[in-house]
Amino acid sequence: ALTVIILPMTVAKSTIKNSWPVMFISTILLYLTMLNNVIGRTEGLILFGLLLLFIFYSIKRSKYDALTNPVAVVQARYPLALAIGVVLLASGGLALGSRLLVTGASSLASHAGTSERVISLTVVAFGTSIPELTASIIAAVKKESDISVGNIIGSNIFNVYAVIGITSMIHPIQFNFADFKIDLITMLVISFLLFAFMAPYKTFFSNGLISGWKKIESGQIGRAAGIILVLIYAAYISSLL
Repeated sequence: ALTVIILPMTVAKSTIKNSWPVMFISTILLYLTMLNNVIGRTEGLILFGLLLLFIFYSIKRSKYDALTNPVAVVQARYPLALAIGVVLLASGGLALGSRLLVTGASSLASHAGTSERVISLTVVAFGTSIPELTASIIAAVKKESDISVGNIIGSNIFNVYAVIGITSMIHPIQFNFADFKIDLITMLVISFLLFAFMAPYKTFFSNGLISGWKKIESGQIGRAAGIILVLIYAAYISSLL
């Protein structure tokens, strides 16, 4: 939302037709796996397995797109070794910075007498999302909208399938589903709204629902959508506090 308020962006066909459905399904699966108040090792294994399938499909699809549309292939700016080094160095810096931010902010929230649930849904979530926010804004300014939107959707996919999947495989995660029910419903609603805001309605109106889905070429997220999403988030945070 903050990114498109700064600069409205075009959304690639692959993001709408491939990545968003996987993200939305991950949100539904998260809701279902939490119903019994525990995410066990079997469920974690299934979630992680789905992530591996998605990665395999994405790589295979990317290679196919590169063969059919060579112009769309991004030209390398750095040699491979330097690119790997830059990514590792930047990731290390982000990890350290996020850790310091989360630790410090969580301590402040704890001194204020706030529950762990509220801390995790606000301070910790904000701290771990700063790298995504920074990367998305920089990508948007550089007119690389695919990175901006893909970064957010990819992070949501990774958080459910990998972070929760791997964590529950190591040790089952126990909680009270009732405490998170409203949060999960909010997450489902916002995930659906993301599609509603970036869907190319002209394609659907002129071709019908099924044919229109097949003919999607790109979408657009504007400032109005960003403002609506920010207001929804503000209302959600207000309800928590």
